[in-house]
Amino acid sequence: MVKRMFFDLEQQTPQKKVEKLPADVHKEMQRKERVWRAALKEKPCDELVKIIIRQRWEIEALRGGVSPDLGEEIRNTGFSQGRAHQKSSQGRAGALGKLEHDQKQMDKKDVHMHWLEWREGSIEFKSAATFAAKMADDYGLNPKTVEKWCTAWKKDLR
Repeated sequence: MVKRMFFDLEQQTPQKKVEKLPADVHKEMQRKERVWRAALKEKPCDELVKIIIRQRWEIEALRGGVSPDLGEEIRNTGFSQGRAHQKSSQGRAGALGKLEHDQKQMDKKDVHMHWLEWREGSIEFKSAATFAAKMADDYGLNPKTVEKWCTAWKKDLR
């Protein structure tokens, strides 16, 4: 059972009614609520203000103050933005988790530590190519890949 507030338009007073929603509608409402809660956690304050303004327009549209087409457009736009934000966040978290457990990324971290030691002078190599060849042998990587990493790390130091 879901309690919903209805407004009597003639008297402009709220009328409480108890209405049982179908299970699929109730599930959809809960899903939308979760989407919005996730989006609201990550949105800055000015984004929240935009969402509130959009919802106010939607309420006015439902009351008849604005054309229903505009209200529907605002409702769909707001929800789709929230849903897109949630999917983006989930995708980002999944990608970071995948990278965290990727063997090549772990090898890259190890090679980077060796590269830093080589730059400090703790390890002796004549050139970046010999360093890359040694790391490629140790970690089973392509020497060109290791050389590209070294070039990128060198640029980051500048």
